[in-house]
Amino acid sequence: MRTTTPCPTFPAAFPVDGDITGSGTSALAERLRPHLLTAPPNTVLDLSAAGDIDDAGIDLLAAVRTYAAHRGLAFSVINARLRLQDPLLAAGVRTSAPQAASAPVPLHTAANA
Repeated sequence: MRTTTPCPTFPAAFPVDGDITGSGTSALAERLRPHLLTAPPNTVLDLSAAGDIDDAGIDLLAAVRTYAAHRGLAFSVINARLRLQDPLLAAGVRTSAPQAASAPVPLHTAANA
């Protein structure tokens, strides 16, 4: 008898192309809709390219979160700039801290020698 091991499901990264305001909100909604219908059970929205979000954008992401929860999908937002995090959290959209640019860490220093 042959047994199979389930394959791990990796998050589906979904990058945002720019600000989530005005027509950018509509464009994002059009891109997100088919993605959520066919996405793996864990979708990660990358906001690193978004510098601004308006009320419609916040409403969109809150609706996406609600829809994902209804379908049993995990939905998270990463790399949101600090100024975007408070309005998103107020709408119930959890975010992770933005990735900070940093200098390369040396492999060998006097402190760890």
